Amino acid sequence: MAAQTHCHGCGNSFESFGMTQAQGVDYNGHTFCNDDCQMESEVDEIEQGAHMEECGLNADGSEW
Repeated sequence: MAAQTHCHGCGNSFESFGMTQAQGVDYNGHTFCNDDCQMESEVDEIEQGAHMEECGLNADGSEW
């Protein structure tokens, strides 16, 4: 059995969706299972960055 590949957003395997990684959505160097998952992942990253900035934290969690 071949190794499974996983969506960068939700983390589920492409095989569990009955598709191959080549059928996914490529964005910013990562492959997602669909457009909705890609958009949700991008929004999560933006919200996480805003939260870190509001709390005065660097990307690694250390304080400014």
